[in-house]
Amino acid sequence: MNLLDKCNRQQNIYLSIYLSIYLSKFYSYLSIYLSISVLFLSIYLSIYLSIYAVPILFLLLLCFLFCLFKICSFALLALISYASLFFCFTFFNSFFLSFFRCYFLNPFLQSHFFLSFFLSFFLSFFLQSLLALAFSFLSFFLSFFLFFLSFFFFSTFFFFVFFDIFSFFVFYILFLSFFVFFYNLLSFSFLSKLFPSFLISYFFNSFSLSLFPFFLSILSFGWMVSLFLLYATPTPPRASHSSNTS
Repeated sequence: MNLLDKCNRQQNIYLSIYLSIYLSKFYSYLSIYLSISVLFLSIYLSIYLSIYAVPILFLLLLCFLFCLFKICSFALLALISYASLFFCFTFFNSFFLSFFRCYFLNPFLQSHFFLSFFLSFFLSFFLQSLLALAFSFLSFFLSFFLFFLSFFFFSTFFFFVFFDIFSFFVFYILFLSFFVFFYNLLSFSFLSKLFPSFLISYFFNSFSLSLFPFFLSILSFGWMVSLFLLYATPTPPRASHSSNTS
């Protein structure tokens, strides 16, 4: 009977881990990466249209302003997203998850209720906000460097767009792996005292959160290519309606 209760409790812990992953991550990452895809399209289309029409110095200044707009939009997006919707959602999600973990799954952790709530809320809100700001700085310097290279090698402008998107998600997966590792180490493994649950939640969290932005990056890259081909195709000259008078 004790073995059956232990198995049921372990299954409930796994279920709570999976629910907490989806509930605390889905809406925030969906809004952020949809906004990022729209931001990429607007910036790349504006840069492409400005290549043939502006001088060199103004183009470099425009590149810097675009990169500055990019980092400001990332910071503003993180501030609005995490401070409004994700703040309330993370607060109630951390509260009910900690209450369910401490009072139903493991009654011996009732004295650690506030510690569980603090860790869940702090790690979900504060560290992810810092992560979004860190990505904005990395994307800023990388975008400026790649655009500077594509300015001198015009044939690589198309690859600039691809490498910018690809490098952003490489940084995303790299930093997210460290974040998920410490998040699960402090929150799940420390509170539940179950090493298998830590491993399962770590790999499941890394795999699921890496696939979602990967498909969004493919969608954003597809839209970018379609707009690139649309504006790169020369339009036929219009027929002149003026008649020659003899």
